[in-house]
Amino acid sequence: MFNGLSLLQSVLGQNSRFQEVSDPTSQKRLQLNHARIIFDLFMMDPSRNSTESVLVGVLGHYTASSRRSDSLLREILERIDSERSLNILSSAETWNAFRANWSRSHLEALASSMESPFALIDSESMHYNIIHFQVAGDIAIDNGKVSAENVERVRLDDRLLDPLFWLPIIAYSLEKATHASELTLLIENSAIGYALVCLSSTELTIRKMAGFILATWENSCQVLKPFQPYV
Repeated sequence: MFNGLSLLQSVLGQNSRFQEVSDPTSQKRLQLNHARIIFDLFMMDPSRNSTESVLVGVLGHYTASSRRSDSLLREILERIDSERSLNILSSAETWNAFRANWSRSHLEALASSMESPFALIDSESMHYNIIHFQVAGDIAIDNGKVSAENVERVRLDDRLLDPLFWLPIIAYSLEKATHASELTLLIENSAIGYALVCLSSTELTIRKMAGFILATWENSCQVLKPFQPYV
């Protein structure tokens, strides 16, 4: 009897070697094909496939970029969250699954944990995305018209992050901040700056998330004021 869940878990458990492919275009094509297989297998029975083990497997392949392959995987993440209220913040296991994959290109992320998540936010990546933020998501618009060339460029740019994933991570980090120095860190790693540019997004959900982060950060700055001794 065909067991879609077992097949899905088998595909998720495979160790991908995409990083060993020398041609970047071929590498991205392989990643997209792999993501499509995972997506199609998951969508055969989303309710049954929405398990923590599947979530861990998907997070192990997800890099939270704006590329089409990651967009497909994020759709699975959203469906699992809606079906079972499971996400990257559900447990140390789910957190570590993404951290392990993300740390392949951002080694400092290995120092992050659910109790101290700040190292997961890469300052160089945040800075790059502030400069190159896509107001219209993965669709670049020139003079009111969608440019197919720009769409392809955006989808192939590994450094463009998905705000629908990263804004909740920033919000969670802000929630975990217990000292003024950690609030300062969120400025230094450009997380707050990234939230600011997200206010320009054409997507209402992204603007609301960014606004919540900035309002929370401002309030936290009032509460977690640095200690100033009496002179």
